[in-house]
Amino acid sequence: LQQQQLQHQQQQHQHQQAADTGSVGSGSTGRGVHEENDRPAYTAERRDSGVGSSLTRAGNGSPCNQGSAWHCFSSSPEQLTCLTALRYEHLSASQLLVLKKLALLHLTALMERFSPPYRSGWGWAVPKFIKRMRAPDYKDKTVFGVPLSVSLQRTGHALPPSIQGAMEFLRKSAPEATGLFRKSGVRSRIQKLRSLHESATGPISYEQHQAYDVADLLKQYFRELPDGLLTGKLSDTFLCIFQHIPEELRLDALQAAVLLIPDENREVLETLLVFLDDVCRHAQENQMTVANIAVCIAPSLFQLAVPRSASASPRRRATTVGIPDQRELNENRAAHECLARMIIDHKKLFQISLETLQQCRLEQYEPMTLDELGSLKSYLEGCLHALITEAREKSKGWANVQHADVDLAFKKPGDGLPLRLWRCVIEVEAPPVEL
Repeated sequence: LQQQQLQHQQQQHQHQQAADTGSVGSGSTGRGVHEENDRPAYTAERRDSGVGSSLTRAGNGSPCNQGSAWHCFSSSPEQLTCLTALRYEHLSASQLLVLKKLALLHLTALMERFSPPYRSGWGWAVPKFIKRMRAPDYKDKTVFGVPLSVSLQRTGHALPPSIQGAMEFLRKSAPEATGLFRKSGVRSRIQKLRSLHESATGPISYEQHQAYDVADLLKQYFRELPDGLLTGKLSDTFLCIFQHIPEELRLDALQAAVLLIPDENREVLETLLVFLDDVCRHAQENQMTVANIAVCIAPSLFQLAVPRSASASPRRRATTVGIPDQRELNENRAAHECLARMIIDHKKLFQISLETLQQCRLEQYEPMTLDELGSLKSYLEGCLHALITEAREKSKGWANVQHADVDLAFKKPGDGLPLRLWRCVIEVEAPPVEL
């Protein structure tokens, strides 16, 4: 992205020089300065099926990025006024932390205002970046049942490449597959396809598979995520937004809730919503409208309440089999409405408005200049001093991370930034002099 921005700046500089001399060079393909300036200031629409390297964004980037190669904002109010919204991935870690705190306050205020008095459990906390808990072992699993964070560590993609390939295949098959996600596939073929995903080491070809089998496989993947796509902590929050909050405030509440889920979940959620929107674009051919898609996909994303009949006595269960109670009906309806609204407004969910930018005063997080960092010698001396201090303290404050060949550990530094300090230790069979 930085290289694209630098290329764009060089092109603008060349066009400006040509304009100053009264002509545009023949190598400019007929595009002058005015055409460059008429280009949209900021475009970030996503029409892809994956995250990471498969993202498709405009090469010119935000105009606020032109002032600094490492920062998204400029202290000049005139430059901020050219934006109506900014995407989350263009913010720094400190800026995201401020936004998450604001989103938590805003969402809590809405819940306390509109939730019924008998409801409880609105005591959220800002998502913690360091959790000292023993992580489960996923060595025997490759795709299904593997958290998005683990997939990100293994492959560099929060959404496994094989699942991205399945989405791309379904996107191409959507116009011809009537009742996609509604019609069930064949269980035996789905199981073979699932085994292929677990054992494959490269790209998977879906040309010989039925679209309905791949669609059921996709639903299984999201349904078997250990903590769910919307996380167990916030899944109920999304449902309550569409049960208690008025219609005109739901989009604001959704934006706040989406910001509170982990980064990898948020990226995969956006990928899924873009994909579902592409499927719904062919509703006249496949009969899968936004409402129909929401009914079919919502059970795989939301952690809905367990039917009360499952915990009832055998005699009472016999009289209530297949009859959901009012609570189940309300939650199912809220899940359908929530997913449908997110599909329709997916372009607005993952960006921050200019009003919120000004409210957060994010421009105060300016990057340090070279003069503030000091000379290279003093910087290296400070790093060496910090390294010696950490070596003396050994394991104090460090949390170990399991890895096959490398000893990894992390701790929270005292600089106030929400980033971990990582330590990597490896053994090299060589004398210290050679090292």
